[in-house]
Amino acid sequence: MCLVKDEADVIERTITHMLGQVDRVVAVDNGSTDGTREILASLPIEVRDDPDPRHYQARKVTALAIDTGGKYVVPFDADEIWYSTSREPIATVIRRNARKTWVFTAELLEHVPTEGMHGDHPFDRMRYRRRTVNPLLKVACRVMPFMQFSEGYHSVTYHGQYAATRPFKLEVRHFPYRSPNQFISKVRNGYNGRKAAADLPEEVSPHLRGFGRMLESGGEEALAEYFWSNIWREPDDPELIADPCPA
Repeated sequence: MCLVKDEADVIERTITHMLGQVDRVVAVDNGSTDGTREILASLPIEVRDDPDPRHYQARKVTALAIDTGGKYVVPFDADEIWYSTSREPIATVIRRNARKTWVFTAELLEHVPTEGMHGDHPFDRMRYRRRTVNPLLKVACRVMPFMQFSEGYHSVTYHGQYAATRPFKLEVRHFPYRSPNQFISKVRNGYNGRKAAADLPEEVSPHLRGFGRMLESGGEEALAEYFWSNIWREPDDPELIADPCPA
């Protein structure tokens, strides 16, 4: 399941991939204006609408997980490709190991835009990723009425307590920033959503809040300059490795 807003450049690829990984996909559109909602409607999934602009991601996804009635859930974002390193469907991995754990962790691998990107799709063009695995994990988990996801789905609690987790060779390829225009749109949507949710603490999404303040003070030009100076990288950067998306 996923919450989506303005991800028309990648959403079809992501959903199509997930249809081969899990038994059912539920997508919630949060007021997209770039054609994302229409793409979702064309796919064999359940589509819901969330008109609330406030970025209560953890609360909304937790409520959605419980409402769907499934036993296990994989909360994914539109810019993520989930898979098992054994190349089995994720649902198969979960079913085989469901008696061993409630929470399955996945390593997060971050892709970046580089010089010489070629291909029809952003996931294919962004062939390089950071060598270092993101210290934050992603989780798939058992659905229970007393559960609560963290922001970003990096952890989950039951009755306020963290459950024991076990790694089962799940990985996530993340493609968060794909072009200057997409970066600007992502920052604007995310920052506005967090400002609308006034009770969210400042430590929620600090980097995006910083980008949002950059947008307010310097406009789109400031974000575009930041993209080219700090996000876009040379392919021979020693912190990167050529490792195309496997799906």
